[in-house]
Amino acid sequence: MAQADLASEVIASIRAVFAPVGVYLALVTRNNPYSSAASLLDRPDTAAVIADAFAEARSHARQAVQSAWYEHAPVTETLLGELLADVDHAYSAAALAHLRAEIHAAYSSVPPAEFVSGVTPPGINPGREAADARAQAVQDAVENFARWAGLRSSLSADVASGNARTLAQLESAGPGLRKRWRTSKQPPGPKTCYWCRKLNGVTIPLHESFASFLGGPVDLTGHGHLTQPPHLYHGWLQGPKLHPHCQCHVELVPGDEEIPVPQGEGIVPAPSGFVSAAEVQAMPEGRYRALVEFLRAAAHELGQVLERLGRLVHGR
Repeated sequence: MAQADLASEVIASIRAVFAPVGVYLALVTRNNPYSSAASLLDRPDTAAVIADAFAEARSHARQAVQSAWYEHAPVTETLLGELLADVDHAYSAAALAHLRAEIHAAYSSVPPAEFVSGVTPPGINPGREAADARAQAVQDAVENFARWAGLRSSLSADVASGNARTLAQLESAGPGLRKRWRTSKQPPGPKTCYWCRKLNGVTIPLHESFASFLGGPVDLTGHGHLTQPPHLYHGWLQGPKLHPHCQCHVELVPGDEEIPVPQGEGIVPAPSGFVSAAEVQAMPEGRYRALVEFLRAAAHELGQVLERLGRLVHGR
C-alpha cells in the first residue's frame, strides 16, 4: 500500500471510531443544560462509550502497524515491539485521562446562562443556547483528540512500513555487499530533506548504522538558528526511514572495492576549519586525543587573554 494511502486509511479509521463518541457526549450535554462537566464524565454510559472507543481505536492502530510491518518483513523484530508499545501508550490510561480533561475544559469553557426578565429579548432561551454551544465545544474536543490520535497512529504505521522494508532488504542481501543511502530523486532536489541529502550516497557495511553520518545541529536558515537532526527511533538507523514520510531507500552495492570515508552527495561541504562526524570517526585515536588536549590548552589560553584584556579595559 502507498504511504499516503496508508496514512489516510489509519487516520480515517481512528476518527471514525471517535466520531460517535463526540456525537453522544454532545447529545447528553445538550439535553442537560444545567448539569456539570463532572456529572457528564461520571455517567456510566458516557464513561463506557469513551472506554470502548479507546479499546477499539487501540486495536485499529495495532492492526495497522502490524499489517504495515508484515507486508515487508515476515518475522517479528524488536523494532515492531517498540512500535506496538508506542501504540499502547497512545491509548493508555494517561491518554484517557488527557481526553477526559480536554472534555472537562471544553464543557467548562461555556458558562451557564439564564433568562433575565426585562433584559433577555423575548423568544430567546439563553440556557438552551449555552447548552448548544457547550455541546459543540465538547464534540470539538473529542474530534481534536481523534485527529491527534489518528495522526500519531499513522506515523507509527508509516515507520513500521519503511523500516520493515529496509530490514527485509538487508536480511535478503547476499555476502560481499554494502548498503548505500539513496534519496528518491537523483540527484536530490532542493526540497529534499537536508539530512537525507547529507546521507545520500553514504556507503557502509550492511550491519553498521548511518547515525554517525548525520552530524550535529546546522543553521539551515542562515540566521544563526540551529536545527537539530531528526530524532532517531530508539537509535535505529540501519536505513530509511529517517523521519516520517521519508521517501529514501537502501541500495545494495558490491563491497569488493575500496570505499573512502563516506560523504553525502548533493550537500554543501562544511566550511573550511570544521571537522565532519565522518572525519572524526575515521580519525586515529592518538590524533583524536592530541586534538582534544590542544583544544583544552587553547581554551585555557584564550581565557587568560580575555582576563588580561578585562584588566586593561578597567584600568587594573
